[in-house]
Amino acid sequence: MKCLKRNYCYSYGQKVIKGAVILLILQITVIFTYMHLTVNSTKVFQDRNYYKLYQNMLLSNATKIERLDTANTQSDTAVGFQLKVNRDDALIYGHFRKTKSFLTIGIPTMQRPGISYLENTLESLIMLTTEQERLEIVIALYMADENQTWVEYTANDLKKKYQKHFDSGFLHIFHYHEHMYPDFNSLYRTFNDATERVIWRSKQNIDYAYMFMYSHNISEYYIQLEDDIQAIPNYFYKIKSFISTMNKKHTKWFCLDFCNLGFVGKLVRNDELLVLAKFLLMFFNDQPGDNLLGYLKHVKTQFKDIRHKPSLFQHVGVVSSLRGKRQFLQDGTLKKKSSKKRFYNENPPADIETTIETFEKHFPKNPYGLSDEYFWGISPKQGDVFTIKFHKPEQVTGIYIKFGLTEQPDDILSEGKLKVSQNCENWKYIKSIHGHQSVINLDRGYSNWPSKLQCVTIEVTRTQAIWLIIQEISIFTKR
Repeated sequence: MKCLKRNYCYSYGQKVIKGAVILLILQITVIFTYMHLTVNSTKVFQDRNYYKLYQNMLLSNATKIERLDTANTQSDTAVGFQLKVNRDDALIYGHFRKTKSFLTIGIPTMQRPGISYLENTLESLIMLTTEQERLEIVIALYMADENQTWVEYTANDLKKKYQKHFDSGFLHIFHYHEHMYPDFNSLYRTFNDATERVIWRSKQNIDYAYMFMYSHNISEYYIQLEDDIQAIPNYFYKIKSFISTMNKKHTKWFCLDFCNLGFVGKLVRNDELLVLAKFLLMFFNDQPGDNLLGYLKHVKTQFKDIRHKPSLFQHVGVVSSLRGKRQFLQDGTLKKKSSKKRFYNENPPADIETTIETFEKHFPKNPYGLSDEYFWGISPKQGDVFTIKFHKPEQVTGIYIKFGLTEQPDDILSEGKLKVSQNCENWKYIKSIHGHQSVINLDRGYSNWPSKLQCVTIEVTRTQAIWLIIQEISIFTKR
């Protein structure tokens, strides 16, 4: 028996030693990988209010000297792709507080075809915090679009609505102050992505890096959101409590996760922002940003996600800033059943009018747009109309109309008819409509269909006690 025990102890000891050796090798590998990434590739220099990142590339001596003179540094690093941030120049509206805040919320925003979720996102973040909490928060809104007209219009519009939040330092709007992007035409494709998508995600990585550099030293912590999310009540209190819990447990963490989707809801310490910016710039063409964040977590020896449950932010946008992309992603921990549109069609520009009494904020324009908002009218009467007036005559090839919702299946049109006009005065009857949906497809033949239309109208032909929901109107045209 003694011999058997001795053999067992010897075997067990060998396993422990092997495990310790493997762990030591992994730790050494991680350390050398991190040293290589942070020392021998991209360099960060602080020069007064500038944070400059330079990526190693082989250049001629003349180019090296010229670039290094510009950088105002004694480093012998060969300089290629350069990104710098001067916060004073980048800031459009808002001001910097004299002391660090607790949390910076970074939000990049760009034009989306036919719709904007930005104001609803800001309203959610603002309304769900108290005045005292706002003293600990900075919302850093980054205008990532290259259309200067749109940037100026959007910034000025937000300034009118949120002047007091800019004055308090709670809200910043900033935009890159000089051309900073590389030649996107020279990018190589990865993941078999189309060229347009490679350009879109590569630019996104650079935009994120710019945001991280701008936000460095503004607050103790930084969280990345998008411009199409909704926060849940008490989100700031829950973030603070979760950070406090992790720190009290002495949990080693690089990134905390407050949403399951992509880069949304990812929180890091202020000290890690420049490291994260460097990492994204090193591989901006190779991988999407959320992939790169995952790799960097491993380099920083965080091998598991540390996630708050349930998530604190829900993704609500459908129309992406990448033209043609529709995304129906939602966080499963917050997901609620809701009615979605079928087509999310980019309808031709038009004015929408109705004689039906509108309930609260369920406006007539809602079903015609790209959001999931809908029109809700109170007990339509015989003779009421819902009219679409195009800004210019359109060659319409099809119409799709959806009444009611999954949650409100009875709020449909009892009896009505669809009519069209070339001048909004002389109307042509097309078909009777009722029930949950109506589809008009020219392939099925409508002999009385005009070549070009100025107006389309839904006319109520019988008074109904039930209310009316129009969830979606999609007008398909020949372009």
